[in-house]
Amino acid sequence: MKIKRSFIFVYIYLILMLSVPTNYYIIAPNESKTIKEAFEIEGYEQSPYLSSISVISLDYITPFMRLVYRLDPNMDVDYQSPYEQQINVFEQIIRSKNQKNASIEQAIIWSYKLAKEKVNSIQIDYEFVGMIVDYRETFFDNLLIGDIIIDVNHQGFSDYESMGLYFLSLEDEVILTISRNQEIFDIKIHKTKEHLFRFYPKYEIHSTYPSIKLNDILWSTGGPSAGMMYTLSIYLGLTSYDLINELVVGTGTIRYNGEIGLIGGIRQKVYQAYKEGAKYFILPKAQLNEVLDFESKINLYPVETIEDAIEVIYDIFGQPI
Repeated sequence: MKIKRSFIFVYIYLILMLSVPTNYYIIAPNESKTIKEAFEIEGYEQSPYLSSISVISLDYITPFMRLVYRLDPNMDVDYQSPYEQQINVFEQIIRSKNQKNASIEQAIIWSYKLAKEKVNSIQIDYEFVGMIVDYRETFFDNLLIGDIIIDVNHQGFSDYESMGLYFLSLEDEVILTISRNQEIFDIKIHKTKEHLFRFYPKYEIHSTYPSIKLNDILWSTGGPSAGMMYTLSIYLGLTSYDLINELVVGTGTIRYNGEIGLIGGIRQKVYQAYKEGAKYFILPKAQLNEVLDFESKINLYPVETIEDAIEVIYDIFGQPI
């Protein structure tokens, strides 16, 4: 009888280890992709040597997977925060798509704005639309992830920073004008300064000269972490910079003010770039300390702004003529 009980216990334990999900997740290295394949600029060529790099993320892993993956130093196993646990799979898909869209919009806007400073014929016409809801606590059940806030308290805003700071400063009842599924309507929420929200800016790009086309390969991954490299590739293409002759890999978001934002999986991305033979890696300055042990294997270039990233390219390969 004792042997039978022991066997049942071991059997149940193995089932739990192999099949029951936990609130842990893993981040694993993936692969680099050439940015040139993502965009086509009419009449201009982009460098084939600029690449972004992605990771594979898996949520709600089993206890057995947690044990196995912790043995690999090139993978991160971590516990989901209480906020992350509130996001369901459907919402996560929406977030990933919106983050990608925001990074593309910012990349096009910043690359064209900066390129116009060098080439006067370059043009871009765009306008600020509002703030995309990337995260809100489930307490606000009438505000959905993916909603676009186009006004707050009927104030009228022409830029993302002013709208965001105004919203975050408010307490008690707030009236939000929402765009959802091509419908526009008002909702009311009651918030404090302690409630957690996260947004991305939403812009509408009316036209560019030269025209730019987005290719399907852009949608093979989600998230915003390739924004800096998108911006670099488009900008250097628009300014006809052709001195790059070695692989440059990088990661970092491009923010509304041109700053380079933090990303997840930084160690996995640097490791994969090194594994693929890259000599140069551009990353957010605030995350340099996380990968200092790679300095002897790959040249790390920490940057704070997109202008810094452009200067890195000039420092490595030479100033444009």
